[in-house]
Amino acid sequence: MKNYLFLFLLLIGKECGAQTVDSNARPPFELKLFVNDSTFYNAPMNASQYVYNKKTIQVFPGESLFIEAELSGDSLVNLKVVPENIHKEKTIKISFSQSVEGRIHQQMILSVVNPFSKKLDYSAQINLLNQKKWVKTSIIPVLPGLVSYETWPDLITTIALYDFCLKSESPDSKK
Repeated sequence: MKNYLFLFLLLIGKECGAQTVDSNARPPFELKLFVNDSTFYNAPMNASQYVYNKKTIQVFPGESLFIEAELSGDSLVNLKVVPENIHKEKTIKISFSQSVEGRIHQQMILSVVNPFSKKLDYSAQINLLNQKKWVKTSIIPVLPGLVSYETWPDLITTIALYDFCLKSESPDSKK
């Protein structure tokens, strides 16, 4: 009987604790990027967060994230990484990758899926391998219910996305 009680408490504890698992914790990993056919960029990355201050998302090449958001007016707040897309109406999917051809860097690709009924706007900064510093970059807003793709010819080691908000399409934008 004690074994059944222990098993029951273990299962209940696991179910209750499932919501408290910190999905925001990125484990340490090795960042590997192709530069050309004979040069690779390898860097050990320490454990870090995916989301900072509930409003800035950092994404490394090779990552795909589900980001749940709450709405405050037209601003997206309380951003958090979730393991799966359960609440499709409020979960943004973000993927960042490197495109290579024959072990040679071609471009970096960011895809953002907008689940909302309004245009999704945000700001971005990229960390360029050659400059080793953050640089603001332009982003095209994502239309409602669609996916957008941003590409850069540069080698980017990471990207930060922030200032997420929803905007109604203006009559001029439909022309």
